[in-house]
Amino acid sequence: MMDFDTFIVTILGVVVGGLITFIAQRLIQERERKKERAEEIYAPLLDQLYDIAANFNMLDTNPSYPEWEGFRKRHLLHWIKPDLEVLG
Repeated sequence: MMDFDTFIVTILGVVVGGLITFIAQRLIQERERKKERAEEIYAPLLDQLYDIAANFNMLDTNPSYPEWEGFRKRHLLHWIKPDLEVLG
């Protein structure tokens, strides 16, 4: 038969080993969840950002809209004092 000291050490070893295994499994699962989150959320977001950047670089930096010039002049007149206004 086993004596009492051996029994306590065995039970203590099983409990400590179980706790270590439990903690290790939780850390591994959390790491896997972070990877899945990155693949589900951040990877598509990064792809969309690359698409936006590519489309942004294709924009014309100096578009010519005749209505825009008229709007800009009319809008700016509200902010400039009449005695400082210079129309060209």
